[in-house]
Order: sequence, then structure tokens, then C-alpha cells
Amino acid sequence: MGMNYYIIVDPCGCCGRGEKYHLCRSFRTFRGYTYNNGPFGASIRSWADWESILTTRTGYALVDEEGVEHPLSYALERVAAHDRKWRDLYWRDHVDSMRRSGWYPESVRRWWQDADGYTIHDGEFF
Repeated sequence: MGMNYYIIVDPCGCCGRGEKYHLCRSFRTFRGYTYNNGPFGASIRSWADWESILTTRTGYALVDEEGVEHPLSYALERVAAHDRKWRDLYWRDHVDSMRRSGWYPESVRRWWQDADGYTIHDGEFF
């Protein structure tokens, strides 16, 4: 299993709580939001959409599933470390194998690969 990362919008200065959105798992599989239900009311269908939000918006925190806060540079460096060949291999081996095996057919239809090769899923995954 990988580490899950979240965006906390408008975190409270005292307790850190705010509106929580799943960003990704291990900077390999990203959460998509197709109905303007993402952070800041956005529709997110690609890593480029996420990157735009992370680099142009303020008033959020990036935290992992253990509650540790990370700087934006941490996320951008981790994503950049996965070159296109690696992203395509991940897609083919992980997602296509699920499709071929028939595992979770309803959920698998909600996966796609964006123009840059990043794996996106429009639904919660753990």
C-alpha cells in the first residue's frame, strides 16, 4: 500500500481541520473530481488541473494520511520523479490488469489516464 495525501482547504489555525479532499496515493494515482466538487469548487480531470490548483491557490495545507503536513515543493518533486515511461507502465500493469481480471468492474470504469500519462480515478480509493 502507498501513502495517501490530502488537501485541507482553509485549515483552522488551532486544530488544522478544514474541508478535506483526497489528492493522491503515493503520487501515482490521483483523485479526480468531475462535477465541480473538488477543492475550491473545481472540476479535476488531470494532474495539470491539480498542479494549477496547488500552484495558484492559497489557503490550503497538504497533509499525508498520518496528519503530517508537507510543503508544496515535496508534492511537485515527487510527481516530477515519475517520468512518462514509468507512468505508462504503471497504467498498463495496474489498471489494465484490473480491467482484464474483471475486478471491481463498476469502479474500474471510473479510471482514466490523462494526456500526460497520470492515472486518475473519479471516486474514493484507499
